[in-house]
Amino acid sequence: NRTWLAFSFQQDRKEAELRLTLALESMEVAKPEPPKKKLTTFLTLLTLVTCMGSVVWGYNLWLVNDPVTRKQYFHNLTTQIVEKSRDTPMHPALFVFTVAAYLLGCLLGSLLFGPLGDKYGRKAALMVNDVFTIVSSVTLAVSKSFNAHGFYALARFLTGVSSGILSCAIPIYLGEISPTNLRGGITIVYIFFVSLGVMVCQVLGGREFLGNPKGFPFLQSIPGIISLLQLFLLLPFPESPRYLLIQKEDEQGARQALQKLRGQDDVENEMEELREEDQYEKEEKGMTILKLLFSPRQRWQVVCVVTLIATQQCSGVNAVRMISQALEDSASGQILMLTYYYGDKVFLAMMVNESTARYLSASGTFLLLFGQILSIYTIDSWGRRSLLLIGFGICIVSCILLTMSLELQDTIPWTTYVSSFLMFIFLTGFVLGPNSIPHLMIVELFLQSSRASAIAIGSFVQWFLILCLFLLYFLLEKPIGPYSFLICLPFTVAGFYYALKAAPETKKKTILDIRKLLEAFLARKYLNEKPKATKKPEQR
Repeated sequence: NRTWLAFSFQQDRKEAELRLTLALESMEVAKPEPPKKKLTTFLTLLTLVTCMGSVVWGYNLWLVNDPVTRKQYFHNLTTQIVEKSRDTPMHPALFVFTVAAYLLGCLLGSLLFGPLGDKYGRKAALMVNDVFTIVSSVTLAVSKSFNAHGFYALARFLTGVSSGILSCAIPIYLGEISPTNLRGGITIVYIFFVSLGVMVCQVLGGREFLGNPKGFPFLQSIPGIISLLQLFLLLPFPESPRYLLIQKEDEQGARQALQKLRGQDDVENEMEELREEDQYEKEEKGMTILKLLFSPRQRWQVVCVVTLIATQQCSGVNAVRMISQALEDSASGQILMLTYYYGDKVFLAMMVNESTARYLSASGTFLLLFGQILSIYTIDSWGRRSLLLIGFGICIVSCILLTMSLELQDTIPWTTYVSSFLMFIFLTGFVLGPNSIPHLMIVELFLQSSRASAIAIGSFVQWFLILCLFLLYFLLEKPIGPYSFLICLPFTVAGFYYALKAAPETKKKTILDIRKLLEAFLARKYLNEKPKATKKPEQR
C-alpha cells in the first residue's frame, strides 16, 4: 500500500500538491464555532427505538449459542441418530455445521446491507430486517417440531443474516442522525443494548424460566416480538437526513428530518454542511463494495478500518474460547460471548453449581454494562484514540496475568478467584475502546455515498475472522489451553501501536473536516518522501 501511494504521487505530483493546498486553505478559513447541540427528546426516543434492534442482536447471539437452549433441540435429534443416553453430548459434526451456518448467515447479511442501505435507506433497511427477523424467529420456534437438523441449521442461517444486517444498519443510522458533538456517544450506545440483550437471554434461558421444553418455543420467539414492535414504532420517525439530501437529493425532506431531530426550525448550518459534503464527494457517487476496495482515494481509510477490526478480533478476548474445557457445550457468536462461556468455567471451578454459575455469568454481564456506560460518556470528551489506547493497554496487561493465573488454577485453588477478577478487568478494557470504536471510525472516515459499502466491508471482515477463529480454536483448544493468550498478545500489541501511530482523532469534527484532514495528512506525508535513487545501468 505504501509503495503504491508513493508511486501514485510520483506520477502526478502536481495533483497531490493541489490537494494539499486546497485542504489547507479550507481548514484555514475562519469558521464560527457551531453551537453545541443538545440531546432532544425526539432524538432520544429514536435512539432507543433503533437500539431495540441491538437487543434483538444480543439476544440472538446468546440464544443460538447457549448450551442449554441448544441441548433442548439436539437431545431428541442426537438420541435418534446415535441412540445414546440423555447425557450424551452433541455430535461434533452437527455442532460445527450449525455454528458455521449462523456465521455464514452473518457474512451474507453484512454484504446485503451495502446495496440495501444505499438503495432504500438506513431506516428502511432496519424495517426490512425486522420482517426478516420475524421470519427467522418463527423458523427457530417451530424447528424443534420437525426434528430435522437441516431445518434447524436453516433457522440459524436466517438468524445470522439478520444479525449481519443489524451489525451494519444500527451504527450507521445512529451516526448519521446524531449531531457532531454527540456523535460518538450516540453511535456506540448500541453496544450497551447488545450486552443488555445478552443478559436478558442469559436470565430467561435458565431452567427456572424458559430454558425448559415447555418454554423453549416462546424463548425462541421473543426476538420476533421485539422486531414486530420496532417495525411499528419506526414508522413515524424520519430517514437519515444525510441520506435524503446527498443520496436522494431530497433537500426539503432532509430539512424536515433535521428540524425534528434537533427540535428547532433553524437548521441551516447543518444543511450547509450537508451541501458542502455533497459537492465534495461528487467523484464517489454510486460507490459499491468492489469500487471502494479499488478506490485510490480511500485506500488508507479501508486499511485503517480493516486493521482495527482485525486486531479487535484477534485480541485475547477470543482466546478465552481456546481455554474452555467444555468446547462442545459452547459456540462462537459475538466477541463478548466467548468470555461468558469461559466465565462459566471459572465459576464452576469455584465449586458453584451449573445453575448458579449461569446467573453469576449474567451478573458479570451486568457489571460490564457500567464499563460501556463509561465509554459512552467519555468518548466525546477523551477522544477515540485515548479510549483505544486505554482499552488495548488493559487487554495487554490482562493477557499476561491471565495466562499465569490460569496455569496455576489447577494447583493453587485461590487463583481461581484471581482469574475471575482478571477476566472482568480484561473485558472492561475491551468494551472501553476496541469493542465499539472501529465501527464508529467507519462512520466518521467515509463520506455518505461510500459509508454503507465501507461498513459492509468492516462487518464482513469481523464475521469472517470470527468464523476462522472458531474453526481454528475448535482444533487447537485442548493442546494450547491458557497459552492462547500469549498467541493473541502480539495482535493486541499491534492494535495498541497502530492506534498510537496511525489512528486519527476525530472527536468534535464534521465528516467533511475529517476527510480534509486525512487528505492533507496523506499528501504531506508522501510529498515529503524522497524517491529511492535507482542505479543507472553501467555502460560497457
